[in-house]
Amino acid sequence: MKRLVKNQLFVLIIAVLTLVLFERTVPVVTLTDRAIVVAVGIDKEEDKFVLSAQIVRPSRNDGSKGSTAYSVIKGKGNSLSQAIAEVSQNCSLNASLAHCNLVVIGEYLKEKGEYPNFENLASSYGLPYEARVVIAEKKASEIVEYLCLYEISGITFTDYLKSDRISAEQFTSSVKQLLYDGTLEGAYTRLLSVALLGEDVSYVEKPETTWIEGLKMKSCYLIKYGESAVSLDEEQTKTVNMVLEKPKIGNVLVTVSDTKVDLLLEGASSKLSYKFEGDKPILTIKTKIEVKADEFDNKRRDLTLTEEDFFDALLEDVKKEVASDYVQSLENVIGYLTEKGVDLFEVYEGFDRFERKKWRKTASKENYLSLVEYKIEVEVVVIGVE
Repeated sequence: MKRLVKNQLFVLIIAVLTLVLFERTVPVVTLTDRAIVVAVGIDKEEDKFVLSAQIVRPSRNDGSKGSTAYSVIKGKGNSLSQAIAEVSQNCSLNASLAHCNLVVIGEYLKEKGEYPNFENLASSYGLPYEARVVIAEKKASEIVEYLCLYEISGITFTDYLKSDRISAEQFTSSVKQLLYDGTLEGAYTRLLSVALLGEDVSYVEKPETTWIEGLKMKSCYLIKYGESAVSLDEEQTKTVNMVLEKPKIGNVLVTVSDTKVDLLLEGASSKLSYKFEGDKPILTIKTKIEVKADEFDNKRRDLTLTEEDFFDALLEDVKKEVASDYVQSLENVIGYLTEKGVDLFEVYEGFDRFERKKWRKTASKENYLSLVEYKIEVEVVVIGVE
């Protein structure tokens, strides 16, 4: 019995000492001393990181009510840690990323292919792994400042994304997903590219998405390769999807004889073959594109024979135009990926699997993309008419 009492007393003393030491060594940060960051923009200027933090300043008046104050505080440094420290210094509060829902990455990622150190932001500063990541067409700071100007928090912005089924499934990605993709050679992540609408913005076509007035949103690919990444714009992404058999259903606009024809992309499938013709490695991409033309089908019902012949000729021109646009876009994508050294279509693995003997005599893992010749074959089917 005495031994039991002694053991309990010993445990109690240890517990008290632990609490006392913990209280002395761990600083207590009250809510009023903390800058709650709900969105961050990451840019790079002159090899220095610039972090734009959208923060919510809690009211310092105990018990009082007031509107939520959003502000953008910037910090600069050789690392993101230094930039965050400067944000804290500039707002005289301790910047916390624990409630950050949105990360906007500036154009430097597309140009330089540099990944932010998300792992450090998550482990050292509490950035949630579920935070959404988007890419700015230009500076990330412009997007964060725009949201702040119209009192749109990073939380509200991501709620818009999550409420739209297509965007949530196809456009956006989380910090967790990017960290995972960053470990895989050649992995590609679909992201949302965001820009301010205005005369200086390169987007000229009608926005696909208009959740927030004044912002233009498009899908793009971020492809991890080596220690860096490259990005594809929306048009390039649409083309790649047709090769990877992940097409996004949507409108396809073509112009035939000065007449604009609106088609609906129903689906696409591709087959890739890796063969040698003599000493030349040939990668053949055969793609079948299915489009729907309701306006053609409706107009055709009451046509005379002569008009029907004209209609058939017009339909053939439409199919040729769709195929031509696809081939031109795919050739541009292949040229871009070859220049960047990105093997998105598994060129090395494909030839090594089907033509190993010739391939290993011809190519090396360091330099092989420029050796390959591409052949593109397209079949366009108009559903409901043919």
